[in-house]
Amino acid sequence: MTLSQNASKLLNAMAEDDQLPGGAFRDVEGICEEFMVSYDNQSQLADWLEELCEAGAVILEDHELHVSPTPPFLASITLHGLDMAGYLSR
Repeated sequence: MTLSQNASKLLNAMAEDDQLPGGAFRDVEGICEEFMVSYDNQSQLADWLEELCEAGAVILEDHELHVSPTPPFLASITLHGLDMAGYLSR
């Protein structure tokens, strides 16, 4: 599955964030802020996160199947997501 450019940027930021200490499920808006991934509105961010979920790159808190339309957006990158971002081959 090919990701959109914006979903790929989000995936790379989540992979970078995964290298830092902290809990498994992270606040995706906070990751965007920290790694300078800009988005127009929360709906757009939810769409990118949904795209990553469908690709198996992230899982949502409580293993929800779809992204909630309102924050907080809590997700964890999967091993497949780390592989897609190129972090497992390093």
